[in-house]
Amino acid sequence: MTKDEQIELLKTRIEFYRRDYVTGLYQRHDFMRDCSELLKTRHFWLTFHDVNGLHEINRLKGYYAGDALLKQVANNLQLCLPDCLVYRLSGDEFAVVYYDEPSKCQCDKTTHFTIHSKGFDDVEDMIVFADKEVSIIKKEHKLRRREDI
Repeated sequence: MTKDEQIELLKTRIEFYRRDYVTGLYQRHDFMRDCSELLKTRHFWLTFHDVNGLHEINRLKGYYAGDALLKQVANNLQLCLPDCLVYRLSGDEFAVVYYDEPSKCQCDKTTHFTIHSKGFDDVEDMIVFADKEVSIIKKEHKLRRREDI
């Protein structure tokens, strides 16, 4: 194998490991790097999505069904706007970065919260703030659901 072939093989492997194995999306490391760079140069919008019911689906129907749900959510989020960046942050969390104010991106399989980068100096602060908001929304939703029963 030539030196150039070895380099290409390494580049291919690096690209493979950067992507989530279920959805094909870039992961948290790239998200953090990309958003940190964006914070230095411009404002942007960030929507955090938490998949509803993933753990129950995995438990009741199996991980194959859960993976299918994750793929469906990833595809729906990528179709919202053509110029957005979509990342899978963890098991049931996704993030979408928009350069312009996002239109209403409907993904009925997730609970989501949108935040603007203005006023934030650190991506971690944005994540903590948005994560708290998503948790509040999910708790309120669960309470409403219990009241409906």
